[in-house]
Amino acid sequence: MKRNALIVTAILLLLAALLAAASVSVLRPRSMLREGPGSYYPILTRVDEGAECQVLETTVGWYRVSWRDTIGWLPLRATQPLVGSAGLRTPRNDSLSVRITRHGMSAGAKGFAAGIARRFEGDIGVAEFLLRPIVEPTDFKAFRKASRRRYDIDSSRKPRLPEFEGSDWFSDREEITGVALASGVVAEYGLWPNATWTRYVNNVCHLVAENTDVFDVPFRVFILDIPQANAYAFPGGLILVTRGMLQSIHNEAELACVLAHEMAHVARKHGMLELQERAHHIGAEGAFAELDDEFGGFDESTSIIEQDLEDEIFKMYEYLVQGRLDDYEKEADQLACIYVLRTGYDPSVFLDLLIRLQERQSNNDHYRPELTRMRITWLRQTLRQLPERGVRNPQRWRDTGHI
Repeated sequence: MKRNALIVTAILLLLAALLAAASVSVLRPRSMLREGPGSYYPILTRVDEGAECQVLETTVGWYRVSWRDTIGWLPLRATQPLVGSAGLRTPRNDSLSVRITRHGMSAGAKGFAAGIARRFEGDIGVAEFLLRPIVEPTDFKAFRKASRRRYDIDSSRKPRLPEFEGSDWFSDREEITGVALASGVVAEYGLWPNATWTRYVNNVCHLVAENTDVFDVPFRVFILDIPQANAYAFPGGLILVTRGMLQSIHNEAELACVLAHEMAHVARKHGMLELQERAHHIGAEGAFAELDDEFGGFDESTSIIEQDLEDEIFKMYEYLVQGRLDDYEKEADQLACIYVLRTGYDPSVFLDLLIRLQERQSNNDHYRPELTRMRITWLRQTLRQLPERGVRNPQRWRDTGHI
């Protein structure tokens, strides 16, 4: 008995030694070290591209690592070769990480986004507000636990995610673009200041996000206070859903489908394609380093880049907000069904929701009647290929309160 215990101890010590000896290289810019294994955890610092991190522990999609005397969680994606391009790269800069704010955007870039938002008549404080953390890790873990034990949301069935050959890297530039555009929409329509519902939709969002190929994107969902049924996704992970859309929804699975559809737009970079085509017009890799000047100063080169980015983002506004290409909607619907099924929800409810939305007024082309009819046809085809079903969970939806 004693001998067996010694053998087990020796094996454990050997495994610990092997794990301690393991290290990973960070192969991507803008890699964040977080307090826990999830995009809803606070950011500790940004890890330099090319850095070597000592691996302490692993879990699905994440490494617990030590880097420069800081211990935190690094997404697996950060250690994989970069696929595609996502626009203006943040340069390597060892001093940059000390100026990264808690939401991950550098101080200069955050101020730049607020400046662009002014062109869309947004309040200068909107950018900061939209970047603030919404999900509390402890609250979300309790929500996830209840989802599994009380509401039978089973995420153990994992249909494969489709292969994607496009860019899977998310840049500062994307987040700047998203914050600027979302600021304009929020300034135009206003937010519904209901903390309970905002917390609930964000918890559902992160429950789904954990089962997607963009699990490390820091999604944040806000509710627009308008009666029209709609939802918007912006580069970088900002999602706006209208109060009218929530009033159209009958259960938690339908909410998950709406959010998964918007996450799919982010995952497939539908909001950045037009800007990427114009990327050659904007250069100077040192732009964000100069924008990070502690005194907020701008020289001639950064002013030119600022103007170029503002011009391109302004051109994108109506394209993103007023309606995307129909092919993008089809791809987002198909991917959303896979996302929600991987989470444990019933994707067939998305069809029920779209049928009801044919009768509701929308404030743009996302849910125009002819497109909605096309989407219903596409969804029926997609659902025939996904015979498994999950739960709908109307109870927790009703328990959240009046909309």
